[in-house]
Amino acid sequence: MEQFKRLISLIGLDNYNKLANSKIAIFGLGGIGSNVLSSLVRSGIDSFVLVDYDLVETSNFNRQKQANYSTLGLKKTIASYHLAKKVNNNISCKLYDLKIDHKTIDKVDFKDVCYIVDAVDDLDAKIAILKKAKELNIPLISSMGVANKVNIKDLKIADVSKTDTCPLARKYRKMVRDLGIKDVPVLYSKEEPLNKDMGTIDYLVTAAALLITEYVIKDLLEDNNEAA
Repeated sequence: MEQFKRLISLIGLDNYNKLANSKIAIFGLGGIGSNVLSSLVRSGIDSFVLVDYDLVETSNFNRQKQANYSTLGLKKTIASYHLAKKVNNNISCKLYDLKIDHKTIDKVDFKDVCYIVDAVDDLDAKIAILKKAKELNIPLISSMGVANKVNIKDLKIADVSKTDTCPLARKYRKMVRDLGIKDVPVLYSKEEPLNKDMGTIDYLVTAAALLITEYVIKDLLEDNNEAA
């Protein structure tokens, strides 16, 4: 616990224990998901379900926490686990190398999961994750698109019904509405996309991930003062 003494001095031992006893499922270990994992690990959480079907590539280096030459070609789940283990030796991770859809979602064990972070960019996968979260009554936050954006000040967390500008959020919002699902907090950007390419910059991806981390931790500690 020595590595978390400064965290404990900030939030207190009871809150630290609450975080340490929380189990988080992260779907998607790209720019958003890998940075959320890193921040949650450094915030004392030591139990995770990690889901991603991809391998580390050089194109990931500019934004993904686990991506470097030493992990090139590894499964993102494996690379992410080893990165987390370097921070906290007691880390426990259930790894799933899965492309999520409405069938494969049932292969994931959600036992004791108390929060879900959806950081995938596939709409069908997002809906499968959302429906499972609602079925199991597990709180969820979903990340929308941050590609082609550069302004941190335009990042927001809101209920999906209150989003604007973001093309992915617009499509997701309609699908959620058609399903009659309510209360879906999302991270999105109000910034207009700069172009049609999928360009990304690390500071914006990291900032988006940190906003999600803040939201999850405050929710776990029942300290979110603003409704999504």
